[in-house]
Amino acid sequence: MVDYASGLGTGQFDRDTRRTIGAEALFGGNATLFDEFLRLPISVYIPIRINLDYRYLQPRNPDQSNLHRGGAGLGAGGGAQLQLPVGPDFIKDNLYVRGSALLVPAVATTLNSGDDETARTIGDDAPISASRTRMRRTLDLNLEAHFTELIGEDTGIMAGYTFRAYGRSREEPSSVGDVIDAATLSGSYVQTNVQHMIRVGLTW
Repeated sequence: MVDYASGLGTGQFDRDTRRTIGAEALFGGNATLFDEFLRLPISVYIPIRINLDYRYLQPRNPDQSNLHRGGAGLGAGGGAQLQLPVGPDFIKDNLYVRGSALLVPAVATTLNSGDDETARTIGDDAPISASRTRMRRTLDLNLEAHFTELIGEDTGIMAGYTFRAYGRSREEPSSVGDVIDAATLSGSYVQTNVQHMIRVGLTW
């Protein structure tokens, strides 16, 4: 996924930006637990994903340098797929509905060494910084419909919706406990972004 945005106020946590450019790769596989759950055409699986991303931010304030941030993480979750037993055989054999939840804890850091370490304050809480290394966690909720073998034997189409919420720790990670907090929805995290995505594409 590649995204571009301009003229956005990024809220209380990150600096107010003139424009941002981001690139993200999320890849992995599913570990199947049940091919048929309770003798129903429902499969249950664990999605396992690796996340790599980069983001460039150009601040509105000319006294601040451009910010280059990178992140990497490994996460897992739970999901289910239902083969819909409706319509003629062509539809029954190829129409699936999937739903999943995925939590990806990650480490995000500034890639340009000369960046200023400007701290921000949210209300009466302790100051936090957008430019230092932080633990980050991404929560994805996905719902999609998938029609297989529409274009040949291996190619199909899909349409889906994803809700994504980002959170970032206030302090730099200093122990294994900080990593565990990110992976278990514990610890003191600030929500930095929420996205709603509609996805349409080919599958093979």
